[in-house]
Amino acid sequence: MPPRTPYTHDTLSLAVQAVLSEEHTVPSAASAYDIPQRTLRKHVAKAKSGVNTNDVTMGPSPLLPRMFEDDLATWVLVMARDGHPVGCREIKQKATQMLQRVHGIQHLPSLSTGWYSRFLGRHPDFKILKAQVLTKSRNPVDSTTI
Repeated sequence: MPPRTPYTHDTLSLAVQAVLSEEHTVPSAASAYDIPQRTLRKHVAKAKSGVNTNDVTMGPSPLLPRMFEDDLATWVLVMARDGHPVGCREIKQKATQMLQRVHGIQHLPSLSTGWYSRFLGRHPDFKILKAQVLTKSRNPVDSTTI
């Protein structure tokens, strides 16, 4: 198998538009934009037939619709900003409650840790922080020593 050619989605879109506007043929556009001819032909054919190829993802869609998942992510960030960070258990509980509301099913099983890890992967702005041990000088501080 030949090595994969690195190209961006924008470059592919430009090459498809160049072929559709007849500025280039498929072979000349493939060499000009450094995209495999077979890939370019496939995308040109899809563009001619009117198939949308922009937001296609592999695999099943997430359980929560994107809008609700974004709301959940906002809730997590706001809770952390206000000094009440939530963990895996709280996030899964809140997502299960949202699923019950969205799908109208009252007795859904709890979401798995696999869902949680995929949720974190879809939202890279989250950081998992571990609790840190206080130093001896900071640990004995209380209201009387202040």
